[in-house]
Amino acid sequence: MVGLLTILSNYAKRLGASDFHFTLLQSLPALVAFCVLIPGGYLVDKAKNKIAVAVIVALVSRLFLLLFALVPLLPQEMQALTLVILVGLRHAPEGLWTVAYQSIVSDVFPYSELAQVMSIRNRIANIAQLACIIVLSQVMSYLNGTDYDMVSALQIVFVVAAVFGIWEILYYKKLQPRKEHIQTEHSFLGNLKEVAKKLPQQHRYLTYCITVLPFYMAWLFPPALFNIVTFSVFKADEKWMTYMSIVHTLSALIGLALWRRIIEKKGNSVSLLWAVISMSFSPLIYAFAPDILVLTILMVVPGFATAGINLLFFNLLIEMSPQKQKTTYMAFFTSLVNLITFVMPLTCAFLMDYLNTQELLLIAFAIRLVAGVWVAARHKQLSLKENLAE
Repeated sequence: MVGLLTILSNYAKRLGASDFHFTLLQSLPALVAFCVLIPGGYLVDKAKNKIAVAVIVALVSRLFLLLFALVPLLPQEMQALTLVILVGLRHAPEGLWTVAYQSIVSDVFPYSELAQVMSIRNRIANIAQLACIIVLSQVMSYLNGTDYDMVSALQIVFVVAAVFGIWEILYYKKLQPRKEHIQTEHSFLGNLKEVAKKLPQQHRYLTYCITVLPFYMAWLFPPALFNIVTFSVFKADEKWMTYMSIVHTLSALIGLALWRRIIEKKGNSVSLLWAVISMSFSPLIYAFAPDILVLTILMVVPGFATAGINLLFFNLLIEMSPQKQKTTYMAFFTSLVNLITFVMPLTCAFLMDYLNTQELLLIAFAIRLVAGVWVAARHKQLSLKENLAE
């Protein structure tokens, strides 16, 4: 995802994107995903063949990449905004794919194996992403750096990505669930009413939501600001953005293997504390890096931290979600995260009218640190209570 976001940011910059466009690039996809995830979760729960649903929505998502390639054919004044809108709309099928994928994985593999399975899956994905980024950097090194050449190269990237994306999703048809999923006879509205009625009784699930959502708010506050600072302060071009993606992806790749060992040896609570504190330092990197070379090298920190957080939070969400209508509960949580993802970049953009980037980055560091310690402390406390109850 980092690789695609980097490419889209470069693409938007070459198409004349402003700071407002970069903010929308972060927030609009989340708003679209928020609108589709809860009904999407119900549809996946109800589907007789979840894998078939996943393949269809993933195919639609990949076809949007071809639309990205066609944006430069529009009048110049429409290009940046059209790209942002298309990126947002793509997250309708992409959001449904996320819900379907989470449900399929939890049906195919037992919880005890999820950490290892997700670690292997993410490692393979990061290797593929890293290879693509390296190839892209080599191609761009032969170009003269004009907008026309760079945009043309990125158009080719989107077409190739669509082809490989379609090839990738065909393999999901080979997965076989361990057991039949639980179907519901309710209508869509009735299903939501049932979930809402039972929600107060799902103490572990609610506790998980209350515990981790403050961290998501802190985590998702500054990413749009990172892009703005990278382009306006550090004057990054495609070459440097590619280098940053390589470092980030490589550190995430190495981190996945290390996080699995850390989780096995230290447990979830200690691992979570290390991951969230590591993530807290990302704003300080952008605030105090003296030049773009140092900034690029220090991408090791967020890459490593993100790998751990994604792995831990995904496993905990599956564990804490009720077994019956699990997909709908997971979709509800993901919808809350998407709502936060929509609101927080806009909040950051609003504060940019009153505070400079340095002050905002320091605020981002502080709230990430506080929220991270809160998550780790609450998780440890809840784990102790569950152990005592047993």
